[in-house]
Amino acid sequence: MKKLIIYIIPLLAVIQACETKEQPQEEEVSTSIAVSDLAKNENVKTGSATQQNIGNQIACNGKIHIPPSDNISVHSKTDGYVTQINYLPGEYVKKGATLMRIENPKLIEMQRIFLETKEELDLAEKELARKTALKSENATSERLYEESVSLRNRLSASYKGYKAQLQSIGISTTSLERSASYQQSIAIRAEKSAVVSAVNVNKGQYVTAETLLMQMASAEHLHLELKVFDTDVSQIKLGQSVQFRTANSVDMHNAKVVHINPLLDEKDGGLMIHCHFDRNKEIIAGMYVTATIQGAENKRYSLPISATVKEGDAYYAYQINNDVIVKVQLTNVVKNKDFISSSEIQNTDIQWVIEGAYYVQ
Repeated sequence: MKKLIIYIIPLLAVIQACETKEQPQEEEVSTSIAVSDLAKNENVKTGSATQQNIGNQIACNGKIHIPPSDNISVHSKTDGYVTQINYLPGEYVKKGATLMRIENPKLIEMQRIFLETKEELDLAEKELARKTALKSENATSERLYEESVSLRNRLSASYKGYKAQLQSIGISTTSLERSASYQQSIAIRAEKSAVVSAVNVNKGQYVTAETLLMQMASAEHLHLELKVFDTDVSQIKLGQSVQFRTANSVDMHNAKVVHINPLLDEKDGGLMIHCHFDRNKEIIAGMYVTATIQGAENKRYSLPISATVKEGDAYYAYQINNDVIVKVQLTNVVKNKDFISSSEIQNTDIQWVIEGAYYVQ
């Protein structure tokens, strides 16, 4: 008998411990609340969802870009040595300013040939004029006249070619013809006003036409490039409003969809959206952004945003079911600044807490 008691007592203790541990599960209560419990709270109001113009907000990411036309690579149109560099990275340059100078002794030879060709052309023009007068009096042969015409035409072509070549590399042929003032170096000038982003050469370096001398970027036409997932592509339209903020700021900025790439990315199925925004000194090229695109608006049954609570990424509203308030998670949420809609709200027979969700919670 003593042995039997020894074994029974531990068994009873185990049973009691299990019952004690499971007790809290029996005491769990529902999150439902009786409507009568909130009747005296004037901050809580109930009613039906109302129809509102509401559009889906499409979340996406992107980057601030400079259009290709405003990304400038600076090259020299002739070989030579860098004798002068006038700007450093970060400095603003006005259109037409001299960025650097390139010197090459061969430039003197090119200008000499140009001037000599011009002199020969002047003589050929005079000779042709003389032969034309003689021909009209039958005082010269047709062959000699045609030879004069051919010589004048060849020299004219050479003169125009040398002139265009010199002008393309930055030598003033007007000054050269007027005063025979030779240039031993050429100026590399800014095509447009921009900021120097990189200087790739140093003074004394020998460069060719292929050498990248300098890089510049104009901030006049910054734009926003956003990537939208393929599931949202059908909702994107030209002219839609966009709100975005940069990664290092909480300030929101407005933009508008102006171009939609017609081709999806083969890798991830995303679509690139091109947006314009007003210039802002705080926004610079290369910044990453998060954005929302305001989709097309439709009439939908909706609740005020203030009638919902947000927990994490989920929205909840309070539905009235048989005089009991039940917390309901909303799915397929569409919202704007003031209202929110979802699949659950489209049932027009249901009553909701339309004000004071905070007090219900």
